[in-house]
Order: sequence, then C-alpha cells, then structure tokens
Amino acid sequence: MAAPHPPVPYRRHAARIPFAEPVQLRKPVSALTQGVDLGPGGIGVRSPVELARGTAVELELFGGRAIFLGTVRWVQPVGDGFRIGVEFSREDASLIAQVQALRGAKPKAKNGA
Repeated sequence: MAAPHPPVPYRRHAARIPFAEPVQLRKPVSALTQGVDLGPGGIGVRSPVELARGTAVELELFGGRAIFLGTVRWVQPVGDGFRIGVEFSREDASLIAQVQALRGAKPKAKNGA
C-alpha cells in the first residue's frame, strides 16, 4: 500500500510578478517589510516581525498610493526574519497593470524646473 500524501500547503491560483518594493505593514502592527512577489490575489513579503496564520493585515504600497487588506495564509522563518504570504480580501484581475503603472509613474515636474 502506498504511503499517504502529506497535507498540501496553501497554493496560489494566479500568476505572480517579482515585486522588490517596500511594503508598509500598517495593521495589526507597524513594520516596514520588503515585497517579494505580487499577483491579483495576494503578495509575498519578507518581514522582520512574525505574524500568525489567519491574521488580518493592512498593507501600504507606493507610499500610500495603494492600500490592501488581506489575511496571512502562510509564514516561513527565513534568516533573521520571516517570509509571509498574504491573500488579499478582494482579488483584482487588473492589479498587475495598476502596479506596473504606479511603478512607471513619475512625479510631475514643477514649472520652470
């Protein structure tokens, strides 16, 4: 008889893009994290603080130009911090295009500059 399969961990269902941008954790605690990857349904970050699975979070990207609510789905210790997977409260199929637009957005030049 074959050995039973181990439980399958949470798996994302949509493609992700690399996202090496600062991500401010606003709730439940304030901490600056580093983005790893991003998709329509969630984000992966490296964090100096550990958050429990199931924790509700509020994340700020691009200096407050984008705010997301989500839930921690998995946590792995990595070096002196943690790799955390967050599932957004609302999946947004246009998120990748929005993020790419924000990445490319540059402050408008002042007159005479």
